[in-house]
Amino acid sequence: MFQKYFDGKHFWVVADVTDHKHYPAKDHRYLALVEKKEGSNDIVAKISAVAWKAGSSRIKEFERITGQKFKDGINVMVKVSVNYQSAYGLKLTIVDISPEYTIGVLEQQRQETLRRLLAECTGYIKKVGNEYITSNKSLPYNAVLQRLAVVTSSSSAGYQDFQHTLDANTFGYRFTIDRYFTPVQGEASGIEICSKLDEIVGAQVAYDAVIIIRGGGAQTDFLVFDQFELCRRVAKLPFPVITGIGHQKDETIADLLAKTSTKTPTKAAEFIIAHNRHFEEAMLAFRNNILIKAQAMLAANNRAMNSFNAIVVNKAKDVIARQKEAHTRFNQIVVNKSKEMLLHRRSDLIHLSNQFISQPKIIVAGKNGDLKNIGDNLKVNIRKLFINQRGYLGHFDSVCRLMSPLNILNKGFAIIYHKDQIVANAGNVPLGTEIKIRMASAEIIANTKTKKEVNGNEFNL
Repeated sequence: MFQKYFDGKHFWVVADVTDHKHYPAKDHRYLALVEKKEGSNDIVAKISAVAWKAGSSRIKEFERITGQKFKDGINVMVKVSVNYQSAYGLKLTIVDISPEYTIGVLEQQRQETLRRLLAECTGYIKKVGNEYITSNKSLPYNAVLQRLAVVTSSSSAGYQDFQHTLDANTFGYRFTIDRYFTPVQGEASGIEICSKLDEIVGAQVAYDAVIIIRGGGAQTDFLVFDQFELCRRVAKLPFPVITGIGHQKDETIADLLAKTSTKTPTKAAEFIIAHNRHFEEAMLAFRNNILIKAQAMLAANNRAMNSFNAIVVNKAKDVIARQKEAHTRFNQIVVNKSKEMLLHRRSDLIHLSNQFISQPKIIVAGKNGDLKNIGDNLKVNIRKLFINQRGYLGHFDSVCRLMSPLNILNKGFAIIYHKDQIVANAGNVPLGTEIKIRMASAEIIANTKTKKEVNGNEFNL
């Protein structure tokens, strides 16, 4: 009866792989296929399966196409035949496996994440044509990238390549690197990577760039970089993000949203070195341009100065020669006129001299009297000012003492607190809640039972 329905027939089955064992000598694989309850890891159904040499070769081809290692936990679509033996029970034989199904599932997850990012992060992620525009992409690079934060695994070969490339740069550039080590492989490491990105922001260090790197691996090993929370953080990180995740073909979502994506950690390091070299070359070109301009200006100015110097020397000689005779005549006239003026002004000078001697004494005596009167007035007015101000201070001191909260409490008043906040309006205190009544020497904890509106006229004087 069993053979009547299943003999020679094949069925496509979608299931999760578990208990997988591979025996390379014979190239046989033994495993179990399980169906899990949607949204949980509860197993609904489980059946043993085997892949003989032909089926195992198809699994190897699946690994080559998808980049995904066939292992426990992956969801696959396999083509199976159904076998039953009384000694071993029911068992499935894998004859083929669909790489398109696994790739399609991954792409569906990726597209759903992109759709969610565009829907929930409109403030810093948008799509223009085929390009994703993010806050991180809009950040400008500093002229020199020197202070770096690196998110990677401490055991990653890619990190070693990144560090070696920076250290061995031929230009002698030096970098300050803060290392934020964390696992970067597998979907489960997403939370830890997010934590490190939050730690970078919380460190309040002015990083020139944040570098996210890891080595190569299977295609599904990069799924962590398609996770919503990680990609959301990359898009809004306040420092330019450079990715070097180690893939050669496809871009992760993190690559699409980061400021710059490179294929490998080594390429990320080369990008940083090239960026700094571009700045240095611009500075060198600017310096050379200044030198060339300065030399040209100096040469032109030297020629002009030499020409101008010759003109000045010749003109000066001509002027000196022409003015020498006139100067001699003018000198004689000045001497004669000076003597004549001195004789005429001698009596005036004697009169002015007498005035200069006597007049300052009279002015000084008058000013001394004025200064003494001003000083006496200042003493009297300052004394009156101090007396008035002392009276004001006494008045303000009395007012402050009367308005002191402790003085008010001593008069029988109380302060009401609700949730550690002073209550001035009973409408802010719901019935049945706890209040604290602060008196002069004690605190009372009470519950509100009733409230009644009052007009407050009983306190009118």
